[in-house]
Amino acid sequence: MRTIIACILALTACHDLYGWGQKGHDITAAVATLHLTRESREMVRNLFEGKSLVYWANWLDNASHSPHYEHTLSWHYVNIDAEECVDSVLSVAVSDSTHIVWAIGRQVEVLRSETASRTERQIALRMLVHLVGDIHQPLHVGHRSDRGGNDWPVEFFGVASNLHEVWDTGLVERAHAWSYTEWAKEIDSPIIEEDGYRLDLYRVYAKGSPADWARESHLIACDIYATTPQLSPLSYDWVARWSPTVEQQLHKAGCRLAMLLNEITMVVTE
Repeated sequence: MRTIIACILALTACHDLYGWGQKGHDITAAVATLHLTRESREMVRNLFEGKSLVYWANWLDNASHSPHYEHTLSWHYVNIDAEECVDSVLSVAVSDSTHIVWAIGRQVEVLRSETASRTERQIALRMLVHLVGDIHQPLHVGHRSDRGGNDWPVEFFGVASNLHEVWDTGLVERAHAWSYTEWAKEIDSPIIEEDGYRLDLYRVYAKGSPADWARESHLIACDIYATTPQLSPLSYDWVARWSPTVEQQLHKAGCRLAMLLNEITMVVTE
């Protein structure tokens, strides 16, 4: 019995971390790759010794559970309760080394550093590709009181689950039965028409700071909570309601990861 309880607790702890699941992170990395400059591609190729952003996109989820990187367990999210002031929490998170907002900024600093070792820069890049994905998963900026939706029970196509888990994996898989490469190709439409103007979505999305992205995700999370009561039976209508949001968040994450890497290489090469 003790062994069973320990396994359940371990699985619950893992769900606190995972953002988008493996495919979501692969999609983010694949979209980012489409927008890298020549200098950024060279930096990735050099630091990852020929491996891609996708290759390392999910590394941190496992690494955070190892003794050497257990200090990164809280880097995957920043929870904000309904009664808290979002701006106040995020202003603290910028300088709080236990939050994702700080963690993203820290990896950027290491990659820009002229004194950081090659190994330090390799690890920073592995972390950055994952954390930028995490901050765009709305429930990674969900409520502290329910652990980002982990304690928000729902039923997903007749199976007991929770809101966090559904957003991590279930929704992505149900939205489209695509490979991560198909996802990247389909959602990365470079041009859209809006009010008679042609907009380059990379330029539209590739802006802001980690705190800005967290604020966006939190607003989406609030809408998710409001429209998904506990014990809701989620099915096709719910997937159709939130699939466009999933597509947009993954697209934003990829564009913004590319933006960070392109800015880093501009600084390094100047």
